[in-house]
Amino acid sequence: MLELCAVDAGYGNAQALHGVSFSVGAGEAVALIGRNGAGKSTTLKALMGILPCRAGDRRFEGRSIAGLPVHRTSRLGIGYVPEDRQVFGPLTAEENLTVGARSHRPGPWTLRRVYDLFPRLAERRHARGQSLSGGEQQMLAIGRALMANPRVLLLDEPTEGLAPIIVDTLADAIAIINGEGMAVVIVEQNFAVPQRLCRRFAVMENGAVAWAGDTAAFAADRDRIDRLIGV
Repeated sequence: MLELCAVDAGYGNAQALHGVSFSVGAGEAVALIGRNGAGKSTTLKALMGILPCRAGDRRFEGRSIAGLPVHRTSRLGIGYVPEDRQVFGPLTAEENLTVGARSHRPGPWTLRRVYDLFPRLAERRHARGQSLSGGEQQMLAIGRALMANPRVLLLDEPTEGLAPIIVDTLADAIAIINGEGMAVVIVEQNFAVPQRLCRRFAVMENGAVAWAGDTAAFAADRDRIDRLIGV
């Protein structure tokens, strides 16, 4: 459904991705793992179109979208939850959610559906984004992305720095989202989360995909993977 084909990308004069090829199919859950600075977040930004492809191609359902701006990428059905959440602090939780609905894509995700997924947001709907806890802000960032009714959801470190009980809540929610047919790409440092959610993995090192495979291959090659992701 969404793929990078031998993509180079970077920041200013610095090249961060070197010939990265990565894909997620309809309904899949795929994990991007690796050390800090390996290029995982940059790969998500390239998939979303936040960073342009200097070489290679970005494709959606077999069609090149390499030059498409971010707002048009979103309207295709690609959702993005950044690592720093980027909640609108002065807006209430509900106002933040309604911002996500402005793509006007039809689909099942409404305010009521997001509140069913995250009851805590319903309780805090009138609280300003800046007053929410870290876990509540992460729920809000995911809910806002869902309000655009994407077909693919890109999640950058969704459980980083959160208490174990909140991690479990978010992992359960992502499992529900994926179980209903939405494709998910997840970048995580908490390795237990992608192991629970994903059936395919890509390990990044120095801005390139160093290993890729499914759950069986992951288990068989665990020693090599531990060396790639170890500090």
